[in-house]
Amino acid sequence: MFDYLRQTIGDDNFFSGLRRFYAENKFSCVTEAELIGAFERTGADSNGFFNSFLNGSVIL
Repeated sequence: MFDYLRQTIGDDNFFSGLRRFYAENKFSCVTEAELIGAFERTGADSNGFFNSFLNGSVIL
C-alpha cells in the first residue's frame, strides 16, 4: 500500500506525511483516520487514493 501511495503523491509528500504521522502518534494506538490525516496535511491529494484502497477497489 505504501509503495502505491508514494507513487501517487510523490516522494516529498510521502516522506513528509510519514514524518508527520510518526511525530504526532509515536507510542500510541492510532486509527486509519489519523494515518490519512497525516498525509492530507502535506497538501497532497491522497483522499482519492485512500478511498479507493480502503473501499476495496484497488487490486494488488
